[in-house]
Amino acid sequence: MFEKTAHKRPFEVIFHEHISLSEDCAAKLMQLFLTMDNIPGRIREIIDLEHEGDRLNREVYRTIDRSFMTKIEKPDIQQLTHQLDDILDGLHDAAYLVDICDMKNIRQEAIDIVAVIEEMIPILKENIFLMTTRKGLSLEQSQEAHAKMDVLETKADEIWRNGVKHLYQELDGKEFIARKEMIDALEEVSDRCLKAMSVIDSIVRKDSH
Repeated sequence: MFEKTAHKRPFEVIFHEHISLSEDCAAKLMQLFLTMDNIPGRIREIIDLEHEGDRLNREVYRTIDRSFMTKIEKPDIQQLTHQLDDILDGLHDAAYLVDICDMKNIRQEAIDIVAVIEEMIPILKENIFLMTTRKGLSLEQSQEAHAKMDVLETKADEIWRNGVKHLYQELDGKEFIARKEMIDALEEVSDRCLKAMSVIDSIVRKDSH
């Protein structure tokens, strides 16, 4: 499904590395939220993962520039790259909020949304892998994965809505703003995971015709 040459790495390898970074980043963010110790060090680890993601993005675009033809349309490659980058950026932004807002603890709503994200990312990772195997990812498989992701994204939305309600009832002023920004950022990551799966689904649909 992807172009392979001796002069550049296949796109599927880069995509798999990128989603693996998000998987590691989500795990480190959860660890930060649960322990709230060594905050500068844990945030530094997440920043390093985000920087590595930026490097992979540049590699994708360099590879596109050097490719005359690709089996997947270039706009689809760019779109998937963009969505994967947005996932990693969102996790990075949530980690930064801990420092910027000087949070001493993390509310359960934020932890619960990260737990949903930790369920979503492995689905993406598996489907990226399947999409690039010899057998490939079937339309039925991609649709099933998309349905699972949709359920999880709806779950994240529900946690967000209930979280905002509780924040409004319990907090005010800067504390309310800081906590809402946190769950806003995390809920957006769940949206981005679903969008990435939608891109994969679209690629598979085109390939099946």
